[in-house]
Amino acid sequence: MNKIALLTIPLLWNIPVYAEPVTLEGKAVIQLKYPNNFIETKRFIHQGIKTDHNDCEFKNKIRLKPGERLSWKRIAYNPETCQALIIEGNYKDTSHK
Repeated sequence: MNKIALLTIPLLWNIPVYAEPVTLEGKAVIQLKYPNNFIETKRFIHQGIKTDHNDCEFKNKIRLKPGERLSWKRIAYNPETCQALIIEGNYKDTSHK
């Protein structure tokens, strides 16, 4: 019986785990145009803070290594919750046609 248990554990580790895609939905959400020629590597919800004037303030901080390039693009925004759906990645190089 111990041999069976040892064989099943490695098999379970090989099963792929699929995460739900990160989205921003709701009545107040404004969908923005997805950028052309963009290679998306990550997406996340960026949480802002409501100001005294009832608008949203977002703090951005990013660290890059020398020579590293990265773009953030907002593709959806909810002004009621101060949340933005951000995609991270880079634009495709289309200069070599």
